[in-house]
Amino acid sequence: MTEVILSVEDLRVSFPTPNGELSAVRGVSFSVKEGQVFGIVGESGCGKTVTGRAIMRLVPSPGKITGSRIQYRHSDILNCAESDMRALRGRRIAMVFQDPSAALNPLFTIGAQISAIIRQHRIATGKAVRLRAIDLLAELELPSPTEIFDSYPHQLSGGMQQRVMLSMALAAEPDLIIADEATTALDVTIQAQILELLSKLQRERGLTLIFITHDLGLVAEICDHIAVLYMGKIVEEGNPNSIFHSTRHPYTKGLLAALPGSQTLGKSLKVIPGSVPSSTTQFTGCSFANRCESVIADCHMVEPADVLFSADHRVACHLYSDQLVTGPIR
Repeated sequence: MTEVILSVEDLRVSFPTPNGELSAVRGVSFSVKEGQVFGIVGESGCGKTVTGRAIMRLVPSPGKITGSRIQYRHSDILNCAESDMRALRGRRIAMVFQDPSAALNPLFTIGAQISAIIRQHRIATGKAVRLRAIDLLAELELPSPTEIFDSYPHQLSGGMQQRVMLSMALAAEPDLIIADEATTALDVTIQAQILELLSKLQRERGLTLIFITHDLGLVAEICDHIAVLYMGKIVEEGNPNSIFHSTRHPYTKGLLAALPGSQTLGKSLKVIPGSVPSSTTQFTGCSFANRCESVIADCHMVEPADVLFSADHRVACHLYSDQLVTGPIR
């Protein structure tokens, strides 16, 4: 049986604002198995990035994590000392951030930034550091890796910057990589190249990957398990076949209906009615009720429980409340 490498239980992240407490993540639970490509998908503002940052314990102040448990192998992420967490970041868990132009330091060369990670985690020393960094750039299929090593971020295209970010994530040889919207700012051709490269690296290195995106089409290409987030909660979770061909939740159905494809040529794409509510909104029932075309009375009054349809397909929706109720997929 494949080992669970990461377990997240009842993750809750909030931020104080002048208009009240903003609940970015509202009780998210999931498990990621070793070697898995786990997709987290949903509209902008649904809590995807905050979930990824919470796993890294990088939620920006004054944000706070409450009532949660995050377990990476034998490490209790939320309760370990900061010195232990610094050792985990990069060395065991790495994150590729959404905007490489903002994440890369414009004052230092690419080589200096990769080398700093290699030295920090003692992957190599002396002259071997430079060689290791250049090898990483070559592995990420960057042209003229020696020239890239001596270049500054502004001298590279967006696609090249993203490959550099991936090389930095791999520099300390982690087990788990969290890729947050790693292809969002790229054109379709470069996006496809990055996805292919991620898949290749995952296979060859045996990596576990959490792939965060707003694009269901992308998760269909790369992921073998998918969690759909809405307003900081998982509303549906399962393997790609369950999510795409046995879709249960009205929100997931809406996202799929909005995807462009051959059947939509010459037609207007379907949109989900309304817009995502403010994260400061307090709900007594389902957070999707005001946008749902299948809403029933219970949706406004009671928060839906998880319903398990198969060993790896669950949904939180009152339309299936007569089914067996259970907890998260393990």
